[in-house]
Amino acid sequence: MQANKEQMIDYDKLLFAVHQGAIQLTNGKQELNQINVYPVSDGDTGSNLASLMQTIIEETKARSTSMTDVFEKIAEASLLGAQGNSGIIFAQYFNGIYNHLLLLEEKNSVRSFIKSVKSAVNEAYQAIENPVEGTIITVIRSWAEALDRSEQMTSLENSLPTALAEAKIALDSTTGQLKILQKNQVVDAGAKGFYLFIEGFTSAFVDHTTVPQSTIGSNDAINISISKTEHIYNSEPAYSFCTEVLLENVTQTKQEIQKGLSVYGDSLIIAVNREKARIHIHSNEPDQVLNYLSQIGQPIQQKADDMLLQYQVNQHKKASIALVTDSVADLPADYLLDNQIHDLPMNILLEDTRYIDKITIQSSQFFK
Repeated sequence: MQANKEQMIDYDKLLFAVHQGAIQLTNGKQELNQINVYPVSDGDTGSNLASLMQTIIEETKARSTSMTDVFEKIAEASLLGAQGNSGIIFAQYFNGIYNHLLLLEEKNSVRSFIKSVKSAVNEAYQAIENPVEGTIITVIRSWAEALDRSEQMTSLENSLPTALAEAKIALDSTTGQLKILQKNQVVDAGAKGFYLFIEGFTSAFVDHTTVPQSTIGSNDAINISISKTEHIYNSEPAYSFCTEVLLENVTQTKQEIQKGLSVYGDSLIIAVNREKARIHIHSNEPDQVLNYLSQIGQPIQQKADDMLLQYQVNQHKKASIALVTDSVADLPADYLLDNQIHDLPMNILLEDTRYIDKITIQSSQFFK
C-alpha cells in the first residue's frame, strides 16, 4: 500500500493513454452504431461517442503540467463535445474525476488517480434521472471498483489489466440485464464504448501501444451477425424529440435542473461543472425545455432530433425518396409527419441565443 501512495503518475504518459483510448473507441464507431438498441434504436451511439472523443483529443493537445491539468482539460472538452445519453454520462464521469482530484492533498499519485475514478462513479449515476443497470454506468462502476480493489498491487501497470478484465465481464453481462439487449443478443452500445476506451487506455499506459486509426471508410460496413431488421425502433417513441442543450452561466444545481425539467419528458441526463451544463431529454416540448433553461443559463448549443419521424420512416416508409423542405415553408407539423417530409429547421438568432425554428422556438414566441 505504501508503494502505491508514493508512486507518481507521468501525466504526459496519462494523456497519451487517454488519446489512444479515444482513438480505440472511435475505431469502433460503426459497430457501436449497429448494436445501438437501448434506450432507443437510433443507431448513433458510436457517432456520438466518436464526436466526444475527437473533441477531447483536439482540446487536450497542448502540453499539460499535472494530472489535475490533464483532467481539467478533459472535463472541459467533455462538456463541449458530449452528445447522446452515453456521451453525457461519459462527460459527467470525467468531470467527476476532476472534481475529486481537486479535493485531494496529493494530486499526482497512483492512489489519487484510483481514488478519484472510484469516487466519480457516484457523479455518473447522479447525472441520470433513472439509472438503469446493464448500461455504460455498470461497466464504469465495475472498472473503478476493480481498480480500487487492486490498489495493493505494486503499480498502476499491474492494476489496469486486472480492472480491464473485470470490465469485460461486466460488459458481457449487459446482454442478460436488459430485455432489449437479450432479444437482439448484443451488449449495450454505450457500455462497449466505455470498454473500448479503457482497452485502448490500458494498452497505451501499460505497453506504450499506439492504437492504429481505422481505415474503414464512412460507407463501409462492419460484418457482424445481427439482423438489420432488429436494429430499428421496436415501438413508437413516447416523445417526439431527442433534445440536447449546452448551457453556460448556470445558476442552478444538477438536482434543481432535474426537478425543473422532469415535467417535460424522460431519458433526462445532466452533466454539470463550473457553471456549464449539458442536458439531454426526450420531450414533446423542446421549446418549453429551452424556455426553462434560458431562465437559468445561457444556451450556447442546442439540437433536437425528430425521433417520431425516424420511427415512422423505419417502420412504414411511404416513398423510395426523401422529401425535404425547410421551416420557412411553414408546413403544419401533422402534415410533415403524415407525409414523412423531412423539415430542415432554420436557425434564428435572438440576442445571444440561436434557436431552432419551429422546434425550440415557435412562431408565437418569435413574434412576441
